[in-house]
Amino acid sequence: MKEAANAGADSYYEGETLKKKIEQGPLKLDEAIDITIQVAEGLAKAHRQGIVHRDINPANIMIMSDGVAKIVDFGLTKLARGTKLTKTGMTLGTVAYMSPEQTKGTEVDHRTDIWALGAVLYEMVTGQQPFKADYEQAVMYSIINEDPEP
Repeated sequence: MKEAANAGADSYYEGETLKKKIEQGPLKLDEAIDITIQVAEGLAKAHRQGIVHRDINPANIMIMSDGVAKIVDFGLTKLARGTKLTKTGMTLGTVAYMSPEQTKGTEVDHRTDIWALGAVLYEMVTGQQPFKADYEQAVMYSIINEDPEP
């Protein structure tokens, strides 16, 4: 299956999003760990360049037909030492994967991507999001005040 990878209408990757992969059921632990390591390595490279993705979630991770994981959709990227993309009190990103700092609308750094990757790993292994509720504000409350099910 070919899926567009946010780089433009004529750019395609052979593979599927991690989201589609998870929708088929929880991943085997070794596969989840392999994907997590690949994404962490990609994030480490971005972080060394002062880039914070701010929207790591299964829909923004492509798994190529050869098993290589690619991070896509850098639309909410924030450059360290750069201009703020958001106004104080404004949150951007996919709510279920936001760090507590993101949910509060405060300044974020590379640790917000690490938080989100942990939430993605949880979902890969369990087949469900670690923080869920019927509406966004309740998910935000859960992220700040509750622990996910073990």
